[in-house]
Amino acid sequence: MFPIILDFQEQVQGTSYEKTENVEPIELYSELLEKVSKGGGENAIFRHTQKNKKLLVRERLKLLLDDEPFLELSPFAGLDMPYGDVPAAGCLTGMFT
Repeated sequence: MFPIILDFQEQVQGTSYEKTENVEPIELYSELLEKVSKGGGENAIFRHTQKNKKLLVRERLKLLLDDEPFLELSPFAGLDMPYGDVPAAGCLTGMFT
């Protein structure tokens, strides 16, 4: 097992994302990453894309980088906060080639 995944598993112990007996760390990682990539929820996405006619930040970045690899640095920042989830702490940071 990769050390990063094991560290991640230890960090989520005691949170609402705590590992259960049936969930492997990589599955938990994938679920959380999918949740983060969706952004602020269905209503916010609808308002942003349909009403305001804008692209989501990850879609804009994908177009800007012409599908080059992009490593997002802090996708789980802002999850499980006392006042709710703020995917990626409301900002996208990363590196690309």
